[in-house]
Amino acid sequence: MSPDLCGGMKLVSGTDELIQRIIIRLTMKKGSFALHPEWGSELAGLDIAQTDNLTLFSIVNEALREIEEVSVLEIERKLDTTEKRLYLIIYLDIAGKPTTLTLNTEGGR
Repeated sequence: MSPDLCGGMKLVSGTDELIQRIIIRLTMKKGSFALHPEWGSELAGLDIAQTDNLTLFSIVNEALREIEEVSVLEIERKLDTTEKRLYLIIYLDIAGKPTTLTLNTEGGR
């Protein structure tokens, strides 16, 4: 679901639905959803600035492994010194289409 122009919610499908599933899996703490404790990731509470790229790649790949249409290609960190924010940039293949997803890591964490 995503917001519509009137402030309500609308159903999404296709690539938009896959991106929504990806964002939920990456931003939800692993084990926090009682119906599917395997969903989520270990990114929550992790100090992204102090974690090496291979570990980040493994965490993201593990969180998304059950979404068949998605492959993790690369992970990158980008520091915005003006806003003092650290972003995690995730390069994905979603159903054959290269896609970039940027997550705000809330000031480095």
